Amino acid sequence: MGHAQTAHAGADVVVASGFSIPESVAVDGNGDVFVADSLNNTAYEIVAGSNGNPAGVVSASSTVNTIGSGFSSPAGVAVDAIGDVFVADFGHNAVKEIVGGSNGNPAGVVSSSSTVNTIGSGFNSPTGVAVDGSGDVFVADPNNNAVYEIVAVSGAVSSGSAVNPIDIGFSSPTGVSVDGSGDVFVADDNNNAVYEIVAASGVVSSSSTVNTLSTGGMPSDVAVDGSGNVFVANLTGAGTVALKATQAATSSYSSATAETTINVAEQPSATLVSTGATTIAPNQSVTLTAAVSATISGTAAMPTGTVTFLDNGTALSAAVNLVNGVATLVMPSLPPAMTALITAVYAGDANFLGSASSNSASVVVAAPQGFTFTDTGASAYRAAPGATAA
Repeated sequence: MGHAQTAHAGADVVVASGFSIPESVAVDGNGDVFVADSLNNTAYEIVAGSNGNPAGVVSASSTVNTIGSGFSSPAGVAVDAIGDVFVADFGHNAVKEIVGGSNGNPAGVVSSSSTVNTIGSGFNSPTGVAVDGSGDVFVADPNNNAVYEIVAVSGAVSSGSAVNPIDIGFSSPTGVSVDGSGDVFVADDNNNAVYEIVAASGVVSSSSTVNTLSTGGMPSDVAVDGSGNVFVANLTGAGTVALKATQAATSSYSSATAETTINVAEQPSATLVSTGATTIAPNQSVTLTAAVSATISGTAAMPTGTVTFLDNGTALSAAVNLVNGVATLVMPSLPPAMTALITAVYAGDANFLGSASSNSASVVVAAPQGFTFTDTGASAYRAAPGATAA
């Protein structure tokens, strides 16, 4: 059974660079590190012991190899004992296996030329993947609110492999891991919980015993080590978060529990305003846009809530909702013969402080066109109905 354990802080060491939104990592028995790089649509291997590093060690000088090909926003990666690498291919709604030792590569070795097989089917933007000692592959599929097991036969999986749902009421599970006993661990984002699905003789199903290991925050991924310690990547909103660590009893130590709380403060935001035109005619519409963003780099959350647009300090309409961090207001017209000075104010939300736009945008509204009458010198005279007057 898994248990949480207090971790000791250590120095962070960069082992490679050049990635663009790396979503997931895995490590094999040799110390090689595998990376799912979402924005680069690529899976990489950081080779342990390369470029003068000791065996089993990776560093900033390690060789970085592209492995496999044809991925679209890969979000999860796992590796088995024989060197096959499994990828949750988010953009292709698929799970894929990069076959070690294929296409002329040495046994247990993967490269950019390795065979890539699609395994299982029926996924919808999978984000997490794990593999057990029998070759069974577990998939976290948040859009289907499900965790699946791709069942191996004699240690092998394929596109025709049976796919069994493990349904215990998940809501957007994003991460999955499995230990040496076959117990499966799930990071369930919308349920704000980490679960352990307890294997019976190495088998899990929808009727398996389920233990809740932690609650709170927005857990996005989970991992377990050989000692049963469970590690959770947890996104959390502003507020007070309770943390609890439990050490299970061993032959040498009794069980122990420690608890603490952390106050997560609202983050500052930045607002920028822009207009679709700088000069318009009377009664001409104009589009006003406000973009709201986090000011702290690496922030995963996006500002939500509303923005109010103002002209010289006066609100132009009711507050406008943000959509993906952007608020848009189409004004059918502005008063003629004036210059509108547009600003915007973001109201803030549970995670972000409000902010006024750091800039303003001017819109010049032209004056109405006048009419000029010209005397042509024509003489007035009577004309019968229907006749033409010149």
